[in-house]
Amino acid sequence: MKHMNMKRLDVIVLILALLALVCTPVLAQDPVVIRVTQSEPVQTIYGQGAQLSIFGENFTESTIVRLTGYGLLETTFVNAGALIATVPTSVPPGSYGVEVSDPVGGVANSPNTFSVLAPSATPAPAATVAPTALPTLTLPPPTPVPGEPTLVIRSYTPSADTIAPGDTVIISMEIVNQGNRVATGISIEVATGGTFTAASGQGTVLLPNIGPGGVAYSNVALVASSTATDGPNIVAFNFAYSDYLGNTYTRTSNVTINVQKFALTSQITVARYSAEPAPALPGEPVSVTLELSNSGNEDAEQVLLKFNTTETSVLLPGPQGDSFPVGDLAAGDSIELELPMILNPEADAGPQLQTLTLSLIQAGEAQEVNSGVTIEVGEKRTSEPLFLLQTYTSDPETLTPGDRFNLSLTIVNAGDTEARDLTLTFGGAQPRRSDDEGTPSAPSTPSAVSSSTTFAPTDAGATHLIGNVEADGGIIDITQNFIVNGTVNSGIYDLPVTLRYVGGDGRTVQETLTANLVVLRPPRLRISLEEPISGPDYPVGELTTVSLTIINIGRTDVALTVGELDAENAQVMSGAESFIGTLRAGEDRTIDADIMAQDEGEVTLNYTLNYIDDFDQEQTITRSYTADAVVVERPPDEFMPPDEFSVPAVEEPERDWISRLVLAFMGLGS
Repeated sequence: MKHMNMKRLDVIVLILALLALVCTPVLAQDPVVIRVTQSEPVQTIYGQGAQLSIFGENFTESTIVRLTGYGLLETTFVNAGALIATVPTSVPPGSYGVEVSDPVGGVANSPNTFSVLAPSATPAPAATVAPTALPTLTLPPPTPVPGEPTLVIRSYTPSADTIAPGDTVIISMEIVNQGNRVATGISIEVATGGTFTAASGQGTVLLPNIGPGGVAYSNVALVASSTATDGPNIVAFNFAYSDYLGNTYTRTSNVTINVQKFALTSQITVARYSAEPAPALPGEPVSVTLELSNSGNEDAEQVLLKFNTTETSVLLPGPQGDSFPVGDLAAGDSIELELPMILNPEADAGPQLQTLTLSLIQAGEAQEVNSGVTIEVGEKRTSEPLFLLQTYTSDPETLTPGDRFNLSLTIVNAGDTEARDLTLTFGGAQPRRSDDEGTPSAPSTPSAVSSSTTFAPTDAGATHLIGNVEADGGIIDITQNFIVNGTVNSGIYDLPVTLRYVGGDGRTVQETLTANLVVLRPPRLRISLEEPISGPDYPVGELTTVSLTIINIGRTDVALTVGELDAENAQVMSGAESFIGTLRAGEDRTIDADIMAQDEGEVTLNYTLNYIDDFDQEQTITRSYTADAVVVERPPDEFMPPDEFSVPAVEEPERDWISRLVLAFMGLGS
């Protein structure tokens, strides 16, 4: 009996092995998934029924159509891309989905819904039969098609080819359903325990339903851990989803991200700083505010800031000394410190450098960083007179060489200390020379010209005893007469005014104020009227040419522009206006004009010459010339025939007819 049982067991094992061998190729084949692209018509009226045409792909003779909410329909297989389903007349009014299922190809839904409309109300006939209630059709539930949805990451793209530990990367994924059922309720999470985690605010990613062969896209932000290794790092994504039967599925897909580690180092720097007050006064407290920043990728431990204070440094230790512990400073962090110090009483005015040292421990080793801050040092205030040149005027305002003028000045003591025993001296003058284009420029290298050769005082000496000038608005009003040297060129000249007095600390102080005076040297031109062609007088009613000669007798060129001529008791017939141009030193130019005297008597010619001065301003020179206009008697002609005189006519001799014929033939007569 035992032997018989062993035989039966062997037979069963053999049969199972044969079945496995036969079925293995079939199971290894990829399933053919059906697709539905369209169904028509989309509606009918209750009681009329309809023939549904379904179009798609991969249909078989086993494919069947179902109205969701109603049941299976009688289905006719046309070909792999078309089916016909019969809708019974008993389908109740409503809206139904069209579902196509196949034992191998899975389930697919038509994008079109099918609606059964209620019949419109019509008047009942005279004899009617009460309608009977429609029978309720009870169909057995459809047989589920075997299979399941399968989600995989078909492709992905990171936002950066290579990232560093701690960086964020965004993965753009293309997710496809390779199964034969619709995947619903899809969620994606980053697997825990790896070197990448979801970025802040990312959490779980939800996707819409994906049908068989369907595709969805998603972006997931990830942060690389500081422990991520160099090279490719695998990131696992957990997929959770279900199908239309409520079955749940989980699946894991991986992507690869390249990580490149960089050398770890801390970098402590002074990001910004300020000092109050600004400027700080010597000997006074000053508060220095610094922001220290660790811009490296490694934490700095036991950071200590120390000002390098000596007897000659800008800052001296304050109430908390010159060393300030900061503590640990993580990579990327910063800290603000407010440090009380004392400004050295001997510090020079202006921006001054104060060095400092930053010490820290990195990876167990002590390191030092040298840095510095700049402190704006103000001048230590003392009580002294402060003189300002409030106003000054010259009469005349624009001076020419050789002019006499008076200069009036008002000087104010704006300081808080009285000036005692003050003397005022008009000092030397230095010209601000003009450049090649005549524009005044800064004083050139030659030494200052003394006042005796530029502005010489007249009527009094150059030094005046003023005496004491009170503080807070004490005024000095003084007037001095000068004469301008006749040899100076055009320019703006500085006239120094030197004040010498005893200050608040008893020491003698000397300071200089400056007045600026404008000197304009006019061009040296000789403009003369040449003798007229017809003599010294102008004949009335006759055209006379006059000539004006312009000679530059100066040492510099003159930029002449336009000359204008007008006349009194005469009319300028031509040459009333003429352009001349630059006249170089020693050159001359002759201007011709034609005039006609109108009446006997005095004729006045007015000539206006325009030019550009050394300050690029247009100026004019006017000259007038006077002559007499006279009436000139015409001499009588040698012969004047009488009015009755006439020339007798001369008779032509009469030609004979032969001569006249020859001349007519030759075209010389008639």
